[in-house]
Amino acid sequence: MTIFQAILLGIVQGLTEFLPVSSSGHLVLIPYFLGWTFPSDQIFPFNVLVQLGTLLAVIVYFRKDFWRIIKAVVLGLVHRKPFKEFDARLGWLLILATLPAVLIGLLIKNLVEAAFQSPLWVSGFLLVTAVFLVIAETVGKRKRSLKKVNWKDALWVGSWQVVSLFPGVSRSGATITGSMTRNLDRPSAARFSFLMSVPVMIGASLVSVLDLVKVQHLSQFLLPLGIGFGLAAVVGFFSIDWLMRLISKHSFMPFAVYCTLLGLFTFGFSFFRSPTVQPTPISNIPTPQAVNVVLSPSLGWLGNIFSQCARLQPDFAVIINEKSADQMLPLTAPSFRWGDPSNLPGFVYPLGYDQLSLIVNPANNYTSIDQANIQSIFSGVTTHWPDQNQTEVKVWEYLPGEDIQQLLDQAVLKGGQITSLAFIAGDPQQMRSAVASDPGAIGFIPSRWLDSTVRSVSISNINTASLSFPVLALTPTEPTGAFRTWLSCLQQFLTH
Repeated sequence: MTIFQAILLGIVQGLTEFLPVSSSGHLVLIPYFLGWTFPSDQIFPFNVLVQLGTLLAVIVYFRKDFWRIIKAVVLGLVHRKPFKEFDARLGWLLILATLPAVLIGLLIKNLVEAAFQSPLWVSGFLLVTAVFLVIAETVGKRKRSLKKVNWKDALWVGSWQVVSLFPGVSRSGATITGSMTRNLDRPSAARFSFLMSVPVMIGASLVSVLDLVKVQHLSQFLLPLGIGFGLAAVVGFFSIDWLMRLISKHSFMPFAVYCTLLGLFTFGFSFFRSPTVQPTPISNIPTPQAVNVVLSPSLGWLGNIFSQCARLQPDFAVIINEKSADQMLPLTAPSFRWGDPSNLPGFVYPLGYDQLSLIVNPANNYTSIDQANIQSIFSGVTTHWPDQNQTEVKVWEYLPGEDIQQLLDQAVLKGGQITSLAFIAGDPQQMRSAVASDPGAIGFIPSRWLDSTVRSVSISNINTASLSFPVLALTPTEPTGAFRTWLSCLQQFLTH
């Protein structure tokens, strides 16, 4: 993600988070219209974490309200009268209104993430937002103030918030509609909507922090994320102020018209758009919109290519689950791993080839090691490098069930036992980082993970071709339709 892209997306997030037009939908559509593609492990954390900026904006804007609510809740608990004061009751009602989105959101997380990959889903949900806004203006008497909100109102409005988890459904639009159908006036409905957004946005941001730590080259991603955060906060603050003044005198109908036009435009754009890559269609048999696939940790870098190929088919999305090679068997879902095609079940499709590379720390003077010495090192017989300082050897391996470790045992170690003192690396990125940080470390990674932080060492008496293995797609049944077209696209990416 470039700085310009982060600037634009941060401004869009700040403008649209509190207006009833769906910020999440805009964060999907802007890159889609402009032809931008981002690594799959970056875009979802960015979309959620940049909401921290607008979260800060709403907390600052309503800081006096939040201070009164927090103080009233604490004093109510201390005096054992938790519902006596209005601000204390409001605090508990905000928590109650958050529960539906939290509970149901955990159940439909995969479906929501799949929707983020489909502009067609967004176009449909924008039309849903338009319908909600029309309902808000045509249903309800709008005579109740915020002080009249009760627990039934909180659960009702919280249920509307569940739908807004999908990109294209405006959270503020849905919750304001829910409030106005319970006869709240516009300013009270908007204030309650903004206040109840804070717990959900905090929860979503905390979950996304866990996704962020998995991002490759995280340090390079922090600057765009920081820029998006800052702009979203500043623009979001002024967006709240403008909307609060607007709704006291004007209806939501202009926003309903905007969502309708954007939804229809997106649908038309998707229909007429020409993809930049043209995989050869093999079958027209229909396939589900969202396909679950299993990926071994060694192939985490494929996630971005998966997403690029999925975007070429508007009605097709991929949900990625990571499992070790051993956990993939028996084969129940399309799976991707390294391996020997002759020893694996199901329909096997080689997508491309990569090669195992023996790596050491750049401080290590070795340029070549024979196979017998490698077996001696990995079995624990050789414990120190025979250099002047007698540096201790630190062997790094993968878990026995991982595909890279299985191939390493087969091609190099020939069934030799790994020392119990070996350290475990979860994936090639961790292996590379471990070897790069220790002068005595040694390990294996796929050649595509090589960089200047580690040094590749040749194996003097082994055929280099014996270390080359295919990246495999395994399927329980023969692929058809959009899924097979998607596989063809992957193959084109990995062979060119």
